[in-house]
Amino acid sequence: MNSKVNTKLLEMQLERELCEKEHLFFTRRFFLPRMGFKFSVNWHHEYIADKIDEVIAGKVKNLVINVPPGSGKTELLTNLIARGIARNARSRFLYLSFSQSLVEDVSATARNIVKSEDFQNLWPVKISTSTDAKSSWKTTVDGYDAGHVYSASMGEQVTGRRAGTLANEGFTGAIILDDPLKPEDAFSQTARRKAKSDTPIILIMQRLHVEDPTNFVLTGNVPGEWEQISIPAL
Repeated sequence: MNSKVNTKLLEMQLERELCEKEHLFFTRRFFLPRMGFKFSVNWHHEYIADKIDEVIAGKVKNLVINVPPGSGKTELLTNLIARGIARNARSRFLYLSFSQSLVEDVSATARNIVKSEDFQNLWPVKISTSTDAKSSWKTTVDGYDAGHVYSASMGEQVTGRRAGTLANEGFTGAIILDDPLKPEDAFSQTARRKAKSDTPIILIMQRLHVEDPTNFVLTGNVPGEWEQISIPAL
């Protein structure tokens, strides 16, 4: 009996370590129970997931990902939020996009992953009862509100919201910009939304024209070091 219990505990420990270490492993692990079928992995998923791991490790400061629709980008970013909470329950994320329904879906899906039995068995993170909505929810640590996830459509006021936290070193959240339409919408307030200077920004979008947010970033209009990966077609 004890050997079975010890084996189960070791398996859970290994699974937890792999989830915290590898973004694609985490994504696949929590996709299956949520969707009822396996996440079909293509080479570009591995490429993007590896870069997300580098962002979490602090090797990539800010990241631009250019991919076409249907690439699974939103799935990978949704799991970044849940995985960030798993690694540090104090993590704080801002998720911004052009579509209010999209940002609510992403935020709600990440919240549902965190609330799931599979997640809770590995990381017993508590969701705050003070704020638990589709677009905005918080985690608690030692009975106090600590981490948060806030999603909003571009142009919406995000006053008082910050990504990242000064309370911990290392990765403590990110600003995620998903398919912004205009550079001014994407970056007018972004720099002021960082709790600390090394909080990363991830911009992920399809390129539609030259004067787009990607160009705005890569021509030096947004402070910080940026790395770009471009996948024009799949």
